[in-house]
Amino acid sequence: MTICIARTEKEGKKNSKPFKFERERESFLMLRLVDKKMNRKLETFQRRKNLTSPPST
Repeated sequence: MTICIARTEKEGKKNSKPFKFERERESFLMLRLVDKKMNRKLETFQRRKNLTSPPST
């Protein structure tokens, strides 16, 4: 976390800070979107697996 802040501050001197933060927030939102999609895929996959194979208990 601290490394990230230090890096953004350093890069903020080179290019405009608002743009940098905006870009990071955008990529963060994109990652969360991908995460949600992957979770949904995983859930459906596991549900399918549970249907085909008996629970191993």
